[in-house]
Amino acid sequence: MNIEQAIDDLRQGLFEIDCPTMELRQRKDNGEVCHGSGYIKQGSDGRLTYKLYVAFAINSGPMRQLETFTKVRPGKLFEDEDYYDLTATAIDGTTWTASRFFPSFDSDVDGKTKISYGPLDTLRADLPNNNRNHYQRLHFFEELDLPLHLMSETERNGSKFYTLDRCEFIVGDLNFEVRKRDGSGDTIMEVTSKTPIAESFHLRAQEALQFLTGKTVMWRARVEVTPEAYFLVLTSPFRKAPKTTLKHPLASGTLEFRQHAWRLFGLFLTYVIGQTHGTQWNPVAYHLHNARESTANSIDAGAVGVSVALEAVASLAATTPADNVLARIESFKKHMHDYLSDHAEFFDFTGRLDGALGSWSKKSPNDTLYALAERGFIRKDYIKSWGDLRHRHVHPTLADLQPPSAATYQVVLNNTYRVEVLLYQLIFHLVGYKGPYTDYGAEGFPISNYPLAVA
Repeated sequence: MNIEQAIDDLRQGLFEIDCPTMELRQRKDNGEVCHGSGYIKQGSDGRLTYKLYVAFAINSGPMRQLETFTKVRPGKLFEDEDYYDLTATAIDGTTWTASRFFPSFDSDVDGKTKISYGPLDTLRADLPNNNRNHYQRLHFFEELDLPLHLMSETERNGSKFYTLDRCEFIVGDLNFEVRKRDGSGDTIMEVTSKTPIAESFHLRAQEALQFLTGKTVMWRARVEVTPEAYFLVLTSPFRKAPKTTLKHPLASGTLEFRQHAWRLFGLFLTYVIGQTHGTQWNPVAYHLHNARESTANSIDAGAVGVSVALEAVASLAATTPADNVLARIESFKKHMHDYLSDHAEFFDFTGRLDGALGSWSKKSPNDTLYALAERGFIRKDYIKSWGDLRHRHVHPTLADLQPPSAATYQVVLNNTYRVEVLLYQLIFHLVGYKGPYTDYGAEGFPISNYPLAVA
């Protein structure tokens, strides 16, 4: 199989493979099985789809398929055994697999399954492996705004010239090369290492790239090599807002962006790799994602999203009180619980008091923000902007509900920009970044240095 051709076909929406042999198998014991031939291709929306023309089937038919879908209940998830897996062999002998999806079926008048079809989120091809190194390549199918430092020699009409189209840098044991050429429609990230690369590296690198660019970018093709495996994974487009307005932590186009962006990327990547287990979102990246997507809607929706994200990330930056303080809090909570329990007239208040006192051992977001401000990790004068923004949208008073106007929305935007700065400063603190950043809360969006000077 020509890997490069398959990736380029996917990028252009032209991916299609004929499969003389296909098998659809339900994960449960004695589950449904369908064999036949068919194809896998992209639909008009870019999503991967398959169609299987069933030659013979086991435990299949409308009643069997209805049995699975009658399990649908509000608030209840499907069991793993209810899902289906697809294995397809292409004409060139490559075996493609897709896992954990629900197919659709068509049957004839006799109730025999004749066709199975449906969308696929991911598609994987395992290839012959003679490698001994550790390597990953991610294709994002977008020309991302990134700092590039190196040129490649190209030729056009017999003349040679140089194009700024790549950069190289190192993060720990990982050697990176990032390539983007204008007009290519793609940004490629290659990583090599002498040691094993983290199993969920492709997700963590994606999260770090989203942080750096302020965009919801998702890889669409991935090549991975280990001493044990060599495979290609293709994905359907991920649902995301078409245009968001969350800004870069370092404004692109500035000298500081070119000089420090990849160091910031590396620190964030190291943090999310170290703080995340399995294939879940990293909490910081997750809250950033939600804030970013919210900015694609109204100004008010963006303000709510950014405010909530700041509160969530502040909880991650909160420190634990000293042991002696925790001991006193626990002693006080027990004393109050026992006191109310011994008085019948107050007994029904015991549960409510336990809940109210349960948060005493944790710092509130406001306490955390002001404590960090005193140490020069965030701007103290921006904390009020977060309070004003949050209360206006989450707990509004009549005075907050002013008719929409350019003046009122300018205030909301100014506060939103300052909260974005606080959000990035919290992240700088968590990942250990020291260096320049863009202060969107100040006029002209100047470059400032982090940590801040403490008065």
